Amino acid sequence: MPFPGGLPIFDRDGNLVGAIGVSGGAPSQDLEIAQAGLAALGN
Repeated sequence: MPFPGGLPIFDRDGNLVGAIGVSGGAPSQDLEIAQAGLAALGN
């Protein structure tokens, strides 16, 4: 079951290389923070 704060991390070739997980706030907050983390990685 996917959760809003869990997002996959892909490399430039589209290969799955990891994930980022955030938990502790409201689901919408967790998602926003996880997306900011991906943006900081350039994803």
